[in-house]
Amino acid sequence: MPGPLAYILLAISWIVWCILHSLLISIGLMERVRHYPGFSRYYRLFYNLFAVVSLLPVLGYSYALRGPPLVAWKGAWMAVPVVLGAAALLLFMAGGRRYDFFQFIGLRQMRSENGCSVLTEDCSLDTGGVLSVVRHPWYAGGMLAVWARPLDLAAIVTNLVLCAYFAAGAGSRRCSAASTKITGSGFPCSSRLSGQRGFYPEKNRAAR
Repeated sequence: MPGPLAYILLAISWIVWCILHSLLISIGLMERVRHYPGFSRYYRLFYNLFAVVSLLPVLGYSYALRGPPLVAWKGAWMAVPVVLGAAALLLFMAGGRRYDFFQFIGLRQMRSENGCSVLTEDCSLDTGGVLSVVRHPWYAGGMLAVWARPLDLAAIVTNLVLCAYFAAGAGSRRCSAASTKITGSGFPCSSRLSGQRGFYPEKNRAAR
């Protein structure tokens, strides 16, 4: 079994990837990118390609550290990953019904310089469907999906970092009418009001 240093390096690798993933789509950087229209229309596509390529070595290192599961979800506990996986799938599908896939991967921005920071086709802030209940269905789904598998130490370290990243991302995204016109962004902002944070829309948190 690998030593503690290997798992520390794994956590650092995931943290570095998450930081880069966030910084490259930050509002500050997007404001600079939009000054270069010839480049900005391709930025979202470049961002997605970089995210995938840079993720591969981290996944490879995580796979190399795989070991005997500490949590195997056997017997009656098999229901746990089934429920988590089904809930995650529902969140991904519900989010996919509200988001524009071509905007997400960056193809729509290639046809127009007027990109935006939301994932709807017309760049409007969407609060319908699942977005009226969960502001970030793909983040929430990701937090559930990563636990729906046998959990060895490498998987647990990976999941803790990713869940912290999803939670931090949901808590820090500010969505407003002004921010939707930042070229090339494309994070799934779903709030109609500026300054809302977290997984739940403001009206739902007030009701709770």
